Amino acid sequence: SPPVLHDEGLVAALRWLRAQMKQQQGLVVDIHADPNLPLPDEALRVLLFQTVRELLCWKISPGACEVEPQLW
Repeated sequence: SPPVLHDEGLVAALRWLRAQMKQQQGLVVDIHADPNLPLPDEALRVLLFQTVRELLCWKISPGACEVEPQLW
């Protein structure tokens, strides 16, 4: 997991992941997330981040161009 996940939280980490996916894969990711989403448990934040990352990796294929994960 990236340091931003531990330092700034899940939403910031997902924004970081979005930038990485755009830069490395050309994948456009729209994130819809409540920035005040209460996630006090670090293990849950890590699990959610890793789940979104894995789903995005599965999405990467020829013709894949947009993804919209939503966390509310």
